[in-house]
Amino acid sequence: MEDIGMIIRIKKPKGQDIVFWISYALFLIFGILSTSFYYKYFIGTPYSMIKYFCIGLLFFRELSIGKYSIQSFLTGLMFVALVLITRSQASVSTVAFILIYIFCARNVEFEDIAWFSIWISSITMVFIIVSAQLGIIQDYIYSNVARVRHYLGFRYALFGPTFLFNITGLVLYVKKAKIKWIELSVLVAINWWMFVMTNSRLSFYLSVWMVFVFGVLKVRPNLLRSKRVLCWGMVFAFVFSFVISVYFTVTYNPDVEWKYQLNTVLGGRLRLGQSSLLQSGISLFGQKVEMVGNGLDAFGNKNINPYNYVDSFYIQILQRYGIIFSIVWITILTFTLYYSYKINDYYMMTCLVFIAGHCVIDDLSLSLYYNTFWFAGSIVMKNWHAVLRQMKPQKRKRLGRAR
Repeated sequence: MEDIGMIIRIKKPKGQDIVFWISYALFLIFGILSTSFYYKYFIGTPYSMIKYFCIGLLFFRELSIGKYSIQSFLTGLMFVALVLITRSQASVSTVAFILIYIFCARNVEFEDIAWFSIWISSITMVFIIVSAQLGIIQDYIYSNVARVRHYLGFRYALFGPTFLFNITGLVLYVKKAKIKWIELSVLVAINWWMFVMTNSRLSFYLSVWMVFVFGVLKVRPNLLRSKRVLCWGMVFAFVFSFVISVYFTVTYNPDVEWKYQLNTVLGGRLRLGQSSLLQSGISLFGQKVEMVGNGLDAFGNKNINPYNYVDSFYIQILQRYGIIFSIVWITILTFTLYYSYKINDYYMMTCLVFIAGHCVIDDLSLSLYYNTFWFAGSIVMKNWHAVLRQMKPQKRKRLGRAR
């Protein structure tokens, strides 16, 4: 795949890969549309049929490949076990789709997926926003004393900014040090416009900081190569974020002033997370937990039940999918960061670290159409034997020095 500026020429896919791209395109387009007011046109059975059709295409592709190594077979068994765990939520849950697509993308280059996602996501997003501005679908506006938020055709104000956060990270990753200053400026400008319209602070701040870091790496591309301690901290970004999220949620005490103020800054997220943990608890293999948020349904109606939504990605997977799944998932992400470090892919590490931070107070990254970087896990899945080989010499070296 080659690019000049923001223009891309996609290399001709193999016959087997065409099936993957068709499946992923349908899944991505209708997934994004399901977060908008277009959802009312295919809600329910039609959307379920589309998703199962996408999965059917993936199974057809897997059968047509016909060759599996022991590594692929064992990895497939692990993913099947994880998919079965996620059935506590639905017949095929959001996370189950992620796992299936990650497995089926093990022989597809991540940069190809990234470019494909940039274009499909951008076109679909623009289509939704323009439709809202033309009055084809509703541009719901939420207003109070503190903020005015345009939903821009989406069913909640955070949806559009989170899509843009994902696109920003993908553009930065595929461009790497070759990204132009004008492109960095355009990314900031687009994110600023989205912030003005939706007043969604988290995605905007993290996007701008991510652009800033990539600007620094553009000037000093070898900066992280010499910062070994920092890199090791980045490797464990998801572990740190998970521990921090759980610790501050469990130990939240409104009588402690600084914790009360922190909860206020986070929009009450610590209190809501703690209430959910006390009410529903956690289990080894997950459970169905009902959460009510501020998002609108496909027809623009609010949920009249009391708000109790838990925004933290880490608390959600712990409650909904259980301790076993959470440990395995965080381990996969940590190995992804470790492998990126060993092959000097500091750009992937940077993007994943920002996603780890984003997940602390936002669960939307749980969905594949909000977070394409879940596909990075397939890189490790394909190369886990190389990761283990890289770990082994280091252990021997330390033992040698000990002697």
